[in-house]
Amino acid sequence: ISAETNEVSKDIDPVMDAIIIEDDIEREQINENTKNTGGITMKKELFIDGMSCGHCKMRIEEILSGVEGIKSAEVILEEKKAIIEIYTEIDEALITKLIDEAGYKVVSFKH
Repeated sequence: ISAETNEVSKDIDPVMDAIIIEDDIEREQINENTKNTGGITMKKELFIDGMSCGHCKMRIEEILSGVEGIKSAEVILEEKKAIIEIYTEIDEALITKLIDEAGYKVVSFKH
């Protein structure tokens, strides 16, 4: 939308089109995962050492949110834990490796 004329532009923006397509593909994958579990999600807790600030919290949430099968991730800094909501069983060894590579230490998983 042009601020000057208040008209919708008919120009194509390849970057935005790519983002929209990527979002649609991700949405389809999530929908497929949800179908595979009947739409049911499960929660797990991870206890993590080495987190001390808001940046640590955001970094762990970013790492966990990028793992296939994880719907959401929330870090509770004061309790040194992350709560993840998952569509399907996840590879705990992969999560441990990713978090270790970022400089933190997974102490345990609670199912």
